[in-house]
Amino acid sequence: MTDSDTISKLLNDFTEIAKEYHQKNTYNIFHVLNIEHREEILHSRFIAHLLNPNGKHSYGSQFLKLFIEIIKEEAQRVELKGSTDNKSNNGKSIVENFNSEKAVVKIEYPIKTETQGRIDILIDDGYNIIAIENKIYANDQPKQLKRYYDGLIKNNEENKNKNIKILYLTLDGKDASKQSSEGLSEYYKISYEYHILKWLRCLQNEEQHTDREKIVWKSNDEDSIRLQKAIQQYRETVEKIIKVLEVKEKLVKFVTNKEYDKINSLMFILKKKDELKKQLIIGITEEIMKNSGEKEINHKLNVNIDKNNFEILYILGEDLEILFKYHNETLYYGLANNTTQNVEQIYKEIENSNDKIIKDEKIKIINDNSEKSSFKLKITSDISLNDMSEEELKDNNIKTISEIIKIIIENCKNKK
Repeated sequence: MTDSDTISKLLNDFTEIAKEYHQKNTYNIFHVLNIEHREEILHSRFIAHLLNPNGKHSYGSQFLKLFIEIIKEEAQRVELKGSTDNKSNNGKSIVENFNSEKAVVKIEYPIKTETQGRIDILIDDGYNIIAIENKIYANDQPKQLKRYYDGLIKNNEENKNKNIKILYLTLDGKDASKQSSEGLSEYYKISYEYHILKWLRCLQNEEQHTDREKIVWKSNDEDSIRLQKAIQQYRETVEKIIKVLEVKEKLVKFVTNKEYDKINSLMFILKKKDELKKQLIIGITEEIMKNSGEKEINHKLNVNIDKNNFEILYILGEDLEILFKYHNETLYYGLANNTTQNVEQIYKEIENSNDKIIKDEKIKIINDNSEKSSFKLKITSDISLNDMSEEELKDNNIKTISEIIKIIIENCKNKK
């Protein structure tokens, strides 16, 4: 295989990975608040809220019953006394006659141990106690699961007679580390990838667990509608985290496969990434100018800013120059500062345009008319290279900018 073939194959591989990583996202409040990866702030609290029979969701024990049914039948038991085999509990040993109506759900439940600690989610129905240790990114602590088990008994002597089960919740259902499970006879492992997502899909009635009746959502109830939207956004958040995990695993597998020709090609691409980025931006701006109606496309590249920030100038006439500036991963565009054009009318034309594309809320006209500025009329659509990863998104962004550039050019030419 030639170097060209190797690089082409490598780019195809990474294009598929990039498409998975930069999936088109819908509006998600958890993403906006930047709490997607916060175990205690988002995941434990939201899951516990849904599980709580006395929660403000007003659906009583329905959500908890469904969760218990899923883990009874599908959580995996890990025996630690003389055996490391994973065994299905077949619904018999994890909980017995669980009473969802009487259950109490607590988060960050403090326990009495030498080092102190808090159980992420605790479910207690009076006879069964389910302690869920939620591990998305945090590392295991020495004898953590054993300390939680012992701590529950120290907290309340009555717990000695209860059926205490420890659930270890991770993204992909991996085993607890030996240092965490040391001293414990058994625990059960569940995952976001399977158990939590299945539970959420069942709550949405997109999947049915065994012969159980579907959730009957209250119709025309505003709180129920909000709750269903919150569950959907939380499910999308979990799916995104799982997707990131899968992408990372693919990248690790790619490197550890020891395909040295591909790795060398990758290193070559990384060395040339700044030049490749410039050529990509030039190609995008050329496409924008052609879409705006300009047949003769000539540009002047100014690379004297730094390796990651540069300008591309299109000279369309004696007093008409369109400038693109790539700065801090964002593309700016507009009229160059050395023009004598009056930009007030252009402002109005852009702002008053009836075209829905131009009225996109992401478009911002920036008042930056200082002598140091390269622009006389500066606009941004908050577009980064990531926004060009999806073909449909790329086409929409190019169309948007082309329409605005077209308005600028037409107004400037009409003034002559």
